[in-house]
Amino acid sequence: MKGIHCFSTRPMLQGRDISGHPKDVFKMIEFPDYMLGTLLLSALQWRKTNGPIKLYTDSVFYNYLSDKGVLDFWDDVSCDLDYIDEAFPDIDHAIFWSAAKFYAYQKETAPFTCVDTDIVVWHPIVPDAESALLFTHWESIETGDTSYIGKEDLCVSSEYSFLSNYEKVTRGLNMSLTVFTDEEFKKAFCEEAIRFMINSSKKYDGRYATPEILYMEQILPVQLAIENQKKITPLIECMWSPKQFRFVENTSKPWNFNSFDQTQLCMHLWFHKNYIDKNLGPRQEYMNSLKEAMRKNFPNEYERFIKAIN
Repeated sequence: MKGIHCFSTRPMLQGRDISGHPKDVFKMIEFPDYMLGTLLLSALQWRKTNGPIKLYTDSVFYNYLSDKGVLDFWDDVSCDLDYIDEAFPDIDHAIFWSAAKFYAYQKETAPFTCVDTDIVVWHPIVPDAESALLFTHWESIETGDTSYIGKEDLCVSSEYSFLSNYEKVTRGLNMSLTVFTDEEFKKAFCEEAIRFMINSSKKYDGRYATPEILYMEQILPVQLAIENQKKITPLIECMWSPKQFRFVENTSKPWNFNSFDQTQLCMHLWFHKNYIDKNLGPRQEYMNSLKEAMRKNFPNEYERFIKAIN
């Protein structure tokens, strides 16, 4: 199956750094080794286990990768995101940093998989023919949670009309892996997500993920599935609790999400990036594991990989 990566520098230009923290000055030279290394391994591993992969980005990041000599780690690299402001002129990319995904979704035809830039997929993705959408795993919605809040508390224009079935949504979706198998469902999701982003009045306050982006990307597709009687399916049978900051449901073999255990479906750097960014020891441990996975799986590209991340 075709995969796509999306990376836009637009959120960084609007004051949000690669880890989601506020930053006044934008410098691509500060793109950290653990993020670039994970992205490069993600691209090569997808090609090895699933098929071709395309990177949607902009000229700033394209030139950065070109200088690193790694553009050929993807089958295709597009600078279409140079035009994202023309397509989405009223979207705050510091809040909705995943807006670039929706721009790319509109360019693609199902079936395809959007792979987050901090995920490495070790095994083939097997689509469920009966599912319109497959996603990484469930997230719980709990009373008092500040991540998933009531729609009346979301910062959005009074002119915005919410989809129905909000009260029926009891779980959110983690969309770090997003498999579209139904073109009409994909189109409906894009249309509603873009409509919400354009109407949102939320301002960036330094939070990693506001309730607005979680509603747009992780609640909306559940509402659409209920409304259109579509099946949606997790790729990993587990549930993350944002409120408790832990998995509250897991498979018989728990998913150690940031481990390079290649018997698992995937490795997701996720919020662990914030921890290793601030802690030298765990960062070095992660980099050692990353380099070893690259050396073992892609010996022909290993030297270029090491040169690129140093």
